[in-house]
Amino acid sequence: MITDETYFEEERKFREIFAQAGWEEAAEPDEDRIEAIVERATLESIMKDSASFIFLSFTAVIANFLSAFFGSVNTEDDDYKP
Repeated sequence: MITDETYFEEERKFREIFAQAGWEEAAEPDEDRIEAIVERATLESIMKDSASFIFLSFTAVIANFLSAFFGSVNTEDDDYKP
């Protein structure tokens, strides 16, 4: 278990490193920017999933049309379920 003394010593070291880099304090989060990033990520995810669904479905539909056109599907089979 880490002691308070060890924690404060490590915290002081980190603050010194950030101070040397010119980062005295953390910047306040920009809520509008965060919201825009979240909206864009959501939109990109929806578009990617929709495109995948459309193109994967399109391939299956074309394959089924071709198999029906060439008579690959046996329609006389009683166990066949569409």
